[in-house]
Amino acid sequence: MSPHVSGSTERRKAFFVLLAGVGGILTALGSRMQGTLAGDLGDPFFAAVLSAAVPVTIFWITLCFAPRARAGIREVLRNVRRGGGLRWWHLIGGLGGTAMAISQGVTVSALGVAVFIVAIVAGNSIGSLFVDARGLAPGGKRPITAPRLLGPILAVVAAMIAVLGGGLDEADALWLAVLPLFVGFFQAVQQGFNGHVRAVASKAPGGPSSTSAGVIATNVMNFNLAIVGMAVAYGVSLLIRGGPAHNSLPGNPALYLGGVMAIGTATIAVAVVHRIGVLLLMLGGIAGQMIGALVIDIITGEGLRVATVTAAVLTLIAVTIPLVGAQAGVQAAQRLQRLARSTTPIPSSTQ
Repeated sequence: MSPHVSGSTERRKAFFVLLAGVGGILTALGSRMQGTLAGDLGDPFFAAVLSAAVPVTIFWITLCFAPRARAGIREVLRNVRRGGGLRWWHLIGGLGGTAMAISQGVTVSALGVAVFIVAIVAGNSIGSLFVDARGLAPGGKRPITAPRLLGPILAVVAAMIAVLGGGLDEADALWLAVLPLFVGFFQAVQQGFNGHVRAVASKAPGGPSSTSAGVIATNVMNFNLAIVGMAVAYGVSLLIRGGPAHNSLPGNPALYLGGVMAIGTATIAVAVVHRIGVLLLMLGGIAGQMIGALVIDIITGEGLRVATVTAAVLTLIAVTIPLVGAQAGVQAAQRLQRLARSTTPIPSSTQ
């Protein structure tokens, strides 16, 4: 591979990591909206259902005008039924949102928001290393190297600094952190599965291959499964409480747009995961969330905290190390290949 081609490839990879960061910023904004909605309602489960209803509606409307996306959904279902490469577990990605809502509703009151966030980031980091190393995402296996290991470690440290700087809540039941840790791990696996589903949906017969159609088809299936899961979780919470616990619906329409932010995040993730792998996708998203939280604090007048700024800088370093480390590895391999060719003796010709 020539240096020019290699440099171009790395620039594209950096651009896709930047897109993952934009997805993280959208996640931070959506989380603030949904968190405020849940607080005003007094019911995180009902807030999750309301937030999910908006993107589901948008995607169904989009699907009416996207025949290639409809063909993609049919192709995915046929592929699963016929054993064409996809298995039923590839289609459970939408449960990641449900799992997040459930774990948040069950553990935050005991753990506090701080421990919850650290557990999620740790799960994301461990899961992304596992998914890439096992080759569960499109693009093949990406072995664990020192730079790829150091990046997630820094991301977890950054999350701990951010939440400790904001004040650590009481956490008498730290064992409950296993649940959000697992959810974070599952979210990483979910991104790998989504990449395979998009690949199949994009190549549905009856027309040209379409990445955008594959992205729409994947998101339609994910968001529909997510809202079903959230509705079931809300129903269970009603049975446990013996009836609704939420207050009247807030009048601010912006609070219901958290799901719209989720559309942007999910679309970016499905579109780029096969290009950069799950590790860089998750690290880019974490960096974006930290930066987004920083910007939100400034806009809302909450001011800058040293811990938040430090965490944002560390997450940028965390995503840069695996990205630069991969490029350094490629360049080292190329130098070794050139050295081997230059030192290989030329066989003498026989007379």
